[in-house]
Amino acid sequence: VSTIPDGAMNSMFKGCTSLPSVPSVRPLSIGKNAMNGMFQVCTSLTDLSGIDLSALTTLKDGAMANMFYGCTSLVDASPLNLAAVSSLPAGAMNSMFYGCTSLRQTPPMRPVIINQNACKSMFHGCVALTDISSIDFSALEQVQAQAMMSMFEDCKKLVTGPSVLPATTLGTEC
Repeated sequence: VSTIPDGAMNSMFKGCTSLPSVPSVRPLSIGKNAMNGMFQVCTSLTDLSGIDLSALTTLKDGAMANMFYGCTSLVDASPLNLAAVSSLPAGAMNSMFYGCTSLRQTPPMRPVIINQNACKSMFHGCVALTDISSIDFSALEQVQAQAMMSMFEDCKKLVTGPSVLPATTLGTEC
């Protein structure tokens, strides 16, 4: 499947507490709310290698919001290579890893445009997260209201942030 249509996989595996890994999928485009809550509260989920996002270029509003919300066994999200996605639409990754208390590795990202609420609470409560250097903000050109609000809230062990965070671009939007 190269395009995941609007709402197609919304909450598909939500609450499957024994699911250890994700099925194979390699989309080029993800529609509105298409993967919203797809693996929400899959508390045994540890392996994301089945999802190949390296060719992903298009996301719509809410596309991956709450996708891994509450996946408390998830340690490494780096297989979700989001570096090719330059524009993050409204709510696209809102609360994507919220409450993933074991998460230590974030997916590679290099956004240019971050729209309203796109990354709001994305890593909120990821208490084991120590390093977010895989998130590159150096190309960032536009940030809308509340785009990154609470993005790293309650990441109590976070010691290494992004290498570049262009304050002139961010203004007061965060």
